[in-house]
Parts: sequence; structure tokens; C-alpha cells
Amino acid sequence: MAKEMKKLRRKGLEDWKLVRKVCRNRLLQERYRTMKSRLAKMGEIEAFRMVKPLEGRSAIPPMQTPEGRTVFEFEKVSDMTAEQLEPGEEKDVVDERIEISVTMEDLKAAIKASPSNTAGGIGKMSYPLLRFWMRKEGDKMLALVNEWVKGDCRDWHKVETILIRKGNKSRYDVVKSWRMINLVSVMAKVVERVILRRITEHVELEDTQYGSRKNRSTHDAFKQMLEFIEYSKGMKVGIVTMDVEGGFDKVAIDFLSTVLYQRGCPENLKKWTMRWACRRSTRLRFHGKTSKVYYLNKGVPQGSPLSPFLFGAYVADVFRPRIQTRMNFRRMVSSYVDDGGILVATPTVEGTKEELAACLRECVEVAESRGMGFSSSEMDWIGFSEEDWGE
Repeated sequence: MAKEMKKLRRKGLEDWKLVRKVCRNRLLQERYRTMKSRLAKMGEIEAFRMVKPLEGRSAIPPMQTPEGRTVFEFEKVSDMTAEQLEPGEEKDVVDERIEISVTMEDLKAAIKASPSNTAGGIGKMSYPLLRFWMRKEGDKMLALVNEWVKGDCRDWHKVETILIRKGNKSRYDVVKSWRMINLVSVMAKVVERVILRRITEHVELEDTQYGSRKNRSTHDAFKQMLEFIEYSKGMKVGIVTMDVEGGFDKVAIDFLSTVLYQRGCPENLKKWTMRWACRRSTRLRFHGKTSKVYYLNKGVPQGSPLSPFLFGAYVADVFRPRIQTRMNFRRMVSSYVDDGGILVATPTVEGTKEELAACLRECVEVAESRGMGFSSSEMDWIGFSEEDWGE
């Protein structure tokens, strides 16, 4: 009896939390609607000045074109921003049913792993609502998910993109100073977590690769780097850090298919991933407006649970060779998603600098072969010794 009462209280608490979230969202929507109606009475430039663009994290300032011209209009700013995603024409893809079955255990694990404090995404459906649905009609929910997984759901290819300013940028009137985050349907994210769990059972990443998998955090990456420095005590240790420019948006879908095949991904999971990555579309949302639709044939969505692992597999060979050791020479290449670090230890400063440069050239060559590059502003180096390393 006590267990039943406890179970009922827990259900009641979850229902109350859901009601509270719905009410809070309604209040926020009404607040934004009031603000929007007031700002709509002003001109676009005057409205922008009213919201203090340089202080707000989500207010987008007028953008500078490469020719130095300032663009104020919403449509032109949207087009400039979307150019970074290399949009194209909508593609027709032959629908193919893929034999993948989602079990109740898979679905429960994916929903349990989902956060409860994130936005509902483009579908306006929240995770608490999915948990409520699972509790009331779990079997029907599972049947629908399996139908969508096998036959595809077109709505899962549609996202809205918001812009978040990157940190430590000298100016924010250029597109590259803003990070594009995709608001994906939460139901799509649940299924992506199921597929991610299946793929990670077959596809392995590198030993010095962090941030794209479970139990591989920044603490683990720094610990390994510190162990390399400690192990190389008495030698001249140098480190070069770099960042893949463009990141998720630069992933070529066809080559991603090749990468997954080479790393042992089963055919049905590979086909599902390719279908998921193709024929995507997005609309940019900022300043209370929504842009036209842009069709994307490249990249994986930043904001999806599946994208970090796929990106990790895609750039695994960029940050190579991972670990090399021989007489009077040690080298390790470590990476955290799109950030990489080259560590080299030799008996001399000149030898270490030469080896760092040689390894960096190798990484750059592989990155360029995949349509990627390293941001020059994010690249830096440091040398560990009492000697002067020069420039």
C-alpha cells in the first residue's frame, strides 16, 4: 500500500511540474508578444537601438559585408548568415524503409537520458510531455516511433536556427562571431539517442579523442596531457592548439557515409544516418522574426544528440597520428570534438618546433581534403623549458 501511495505521489508531482511549465511558457509568450507589438510600432533600426545590441547575448547587430558595407535589413542579414551553411536547392530523395526496430527498453532509456529543462524545439513538444505520454500510452508511442524510424518523418528534417554569440570575439558585426544552434524536435532527439546508442556499440573512436562519447570529458583530456608532460620531464615539450573552423556545418554527407563504413557501422544504421542527414531545411529566427526556408545538403545539425559523435568520427583521422614514441621522441595528438592539441617532446627546442610544424602540416592536409580548415585566430602554441623558444 505504501509503495502504491508513493507511486501516485510521484505521478502527481510530475503532472504538477508539467502544468507549471505550461503556465510559465504561456506567461513568457504573452510577455514577448507585448514587447513585440510595442517594438513593431518603431522602425527596425530604432527598435534595434532600443534593445542595446552590444549588451544582449541574442540581439543581432547590423552585419558588415566582406566589402565593408553595413547591412541592416532582416532578410539580408538572414541571407548573409545562411551563406555559412552553404544552402542549395531542395533535393528529391527516394524514400526507403529501413529495417531498424526500437524496443521499449531503448525508448525508455532515451527519454530518461533526455533533459527536462530545455526548449520544446520546433515541434513545441516538451520532454515532460513525452514522459507523460510514455506513462499513459507507452505502447502506442512505441508503435509510432517504430513507424517513423523505418519510414522517416519529414518534420524531423526541419529545424529553426537561433544565433548565440561566441565568446572572446573582438567584434560581433561579422557572421563568424555567431554560433548557429538548431532547435530540433524533441521527439527526433529521443530517436537520435536510440540510434546513437546503437552506433556506439559498433563504431569506435580514437583513444585520445574526447567530448564525443560517454565518460570522455575535458578533465580526462587534460589529465592525459599532463601525464604526457610529466612523462617527458627533462625533454623540451611543445604544444600547439587548434580549432576546426566551421565544425559541424562543414561535414560532407557522402564522405560521412564512407567514414562510417570504414569504422564498421552496420549498413542499416549507416543508411538511417544518411537519410537523417539529407534533405534538411532551416529557418533563422532572431529579432522576433523568422526567415525564409533554406535547404541544406551539407553538415550535421548543431543541437542534435547524434551530431557530436558523427562529427568525432568524421574528424578522427584529421587529428593523427595519435601517439608515437621512439628514442628521444614522443608525440601525441589529442582532440575534444573540434578542438585539437599536438604535444611533442624532443631533447632540443629546435627539434620540438620542427616536429610540431611537421605534425601540424599533416593535420592541415587531411582537414583540407575534407573541405575543412583550422581557424588562424584560434591557433596558439606554448613551450615548456627554461630556454627562450623565440617566435
